[in-house]
Amino acid sequence: MRYAYKARRSTRELVSGAIESGSEQGAVEGLMRLGLCPIAVQEAVGRRTGDGGRREGSGVWGGRRGRECRQLFTRQMADLLSAGVPLAGALRIVAQDPVYGGFQQTLEGVGAALEDGRAFSQALGEASVVSPFYVSMVQSGEASGRLPEVMERLSGLLEQEEEMRARVRASLAYPVLIVGVGALSVGLLLGLVVPRLEGLFTSEIDTGRVLPVATQILLAASRAFRSWWWAVLVGVALAAVLGARYRQTSHAWWLRLRRRLPLVGSLVMKRQIAGLARTVGALVANGVELLPALGVAAGVVDDPVLRGEVALMRDEVAGGMALSESVRRRPAIFPRFVGSMVAVGEERGRLDDGLFKVALAYERDVERATKIALGLLEPALVLMLGLVVGCVTMAMLLPIVDMSLAVR
Repeated sequence: MRYAYKARRSTRELVSGAIESGSEQGAVEGLMRLGLCPIAVQEAVGRRTGDGGRREGSGVWGGRRGRECRQLFTRQMADLLSAGVPLAGALRIVAQDPVYGGFQQTLEGVGAALEDGRAFSQALGEASVVSPFYVSMVQSGEASGRLPEVMERLSGLLEQEEEMRARVRASLAYPVLIVGVGALSVGLLLGLVVPRLEGLFTSEIDTGRVLPVATQILLAASRAFRSWWWAVLVGVALAAVLGARYRQTSHAWWLRLRRRLPLVGSLVMKRQIAGLARTVGALVANGVELLPALGVAAGVVDDPVLRGEVALMRDEVAGGMALSESVRRRPAIFPRFVGSMVAVGEERGRLDDGLFKVALAYERDVERATKIALGLLEPALVLMLGLVVGCVTMAMLLPIVDMSLAVR
């Protein structure tokens, strides 16, 4: 959801803008992490556009197109800054690239904010073009004077996320193709093949013979499909649209459902823990203190249960408790492996290394389990498709076999 806000900087300057967040409280916390003091925060209501329903000129990089632009922007900025181009000049060069299309206006706005004397991280945060994690990483790079290195690391993280999405899409392509081919095959059989044989079956009925039950069901299904095929298409399209909208408007319900599903729930939680560990690890590695890193990570996590636990962990760490001890207090969410790796990282003074190892291990587990599940799903779908087509074919052939036997 998108929230419009009015806030003050530390200089008491009044600013306004919009920020993406899952709730009003999350928007307030996001503004505070950007160094702003919120005065008013409310859900934004703007003119709908073709860009995912966001307001015209908002420039928020959402959806697949937005992710591509954010990834390209980060890669180009990393290359230009590493080559010694000043920040303002690099942003000006990137903003002139026509590949960004409607997002060029957003980049120009960030460049104008830089010319007004604002920090790069602050300009990105006010434009609401990137996540709080991204802003915190850039802020740490500015503070340490290693912005080119931070942008390079951000580019690598974004590319890794996109590669994972691409692998998931590629893995799902074959099962989706099987389902589509199966639905098309059944539709062709019911709409074209069965009607041509119906006359033959009717003549057999006229002779006093009784059709097999399977054939009677097949004929009834064919007549219904020919009369209501348009309703089937409309129903499928309507269900897809309503399902997508309900998933967006009832995000918390959808997350709870995923968490309770057998097998899927554990994979989702592992993916969430991996993302949490990688986010905190990346921030700590770039010089961000642990408490702000946990605050940013809480805003990145989708699962409301895990988000609440991370907020409690932040309070415990602020009270002087070690992060590993706080993790071990939650065995229902974090397995023992996570607490052990965090403890090792703390003992060696390399907490980021321990968190990165947790993220890598869980990402591998999720990828391995996904491959196994899809490997089992594909032959199951093929078998199901064969059974459906085989049953339809058998229902068509039974009367023909009966007629040939009667003739003999």
